[in-house]
Amino acid sequence: PLLVVVEVQEPHLMASGKVRDSLQEIKAVLSKDPKIKNVFWAPLLGATPLDPENPRATFALIELDVSSNFEAELMTPRVRKLIRDAQETPGPENGEPRLPSFLKIYVSGGLASHYDLNQNASSDLAHAEWIALPITFVILLFVFRTLLAAALPIVIALVSVTTTMAIMT
Repeated sequence: PLLVVVEVQEPHLMASGKVRDSLQEIKAVLSKDPKIKNVFWAPLLGATPLDPENPRATFALIELDVSSNFEAELMTPRVRKLIRDAQETPGPENGEPRLPSFLKIYVSGGLASHYDLNQNASSDLAHAEWIALPITFVILLFVFRTLLAAALPIVIALVSVTTTMAIMT
């Protein structure tokens, strides 16, 4: 499951019903997605806070209706967008955002971390390729001393990687 961590930025609100109402609103926002089966809040399950010294942070587990871990990973940006939209979009009743600004909300957990790692690795790899290919071409040009001989290994590598990726997906 995905993990949603909520930190209350204003401790004096902990005793008010605003925090509990906000947690229920987060659950309502997330439950609108057909791929989300349920949202289980830790305090409602009787669990202890994340940090006993700081009870202002709590978490929820999001039960997903997906068939694979890959599909579950792809839910990370969807959940983040649902939360961001609820934080930014005014509600119909009073024009205030549906989720109050005193909450800091994070989407975390193993699936979200894996998704973030894959996104960062992909962008870093693309960046590295743009640096490595020209350097490789210059080295091959220096070694083979002709454009065709230098370009051929690079073209073959690009075609084979592209073909392999197409076959695997």
